[in-house]
Amino acid sequence: MDGTRSWAREALPAGTYAGGAWTRAIFAAWAERPLPVLVPWAAGSLLIGLALLGGAVLIAIHAGPSGAYMPVFADPGGGDVADVVRIAMRNGVVLALQALVCVAIYICTRPGERGRGWALAVVVGLSGYSLGSQVWRLGHDLASAAHTLGLAPADLALRLSVHAVPELTALYLPLAACLALVRRRRTDDLAAAAALTTAVAAPIVVLCAYVEVFLTRYAL
Repeated sequence: MDGTRSWAREALPAGTYAGGAWTRAIFAAWAERPLPVLVPWAAGSLLIGLALLGGAVLIAIHAGPSGAYMPVFADPGGGDVADVVRIAMRNGVVLALQALVCVAIYICTRPGERGRGWALAVVVGLSGYSLGSQVWRLGHDLASAAHTLGLAPADLALRLSVHAVPELTALYLPLAACLALVRRRRTDDLAAAAALTTAVAAPIVVLCAYVEVFLTRYAL
């Protein structure tokens, strides 16, 4: 069974195109049985997250620290709810961007859209820039935090995986869904995928922010 399409749904009839009604219908069908749909996407998102984390470690090793940096999870004074809100909001922007990429590709692949080749190139370019800048920032933050705490970057990354791995998996769930659907030429399902993955990922992002502030310190 194709994990990108519910057992209860068939492909669109030839010559017809997806619209709002199809998006609502496929979302409802997926919501009835989410696991067969979400598990393959989550596996892909996990691979993306691990690749980003690995890239950040490499940047941290080669770039070195840029100065002292005490992350909230290592602050002796401890964190508070305001830190949870701040981290959740920052990561929420990343999640929203990935969902918007999914929606943008859906719009660009609609029949009759002019200049969609250029639009798709812009979307792909912006998504690539977002991923690169995220890895770059994480790598430099990791290098500075590891230096401050007296740990190797790889060692610190391993300790942070208690919140970082599920967080990155949630953040890039829309992107993983988008890649899977585009590969299978199911671009008519992208809008529903963006809605479903965002609804699933958002509470996980908030939970990971809580873990980062209050629980990760015990892994140091």
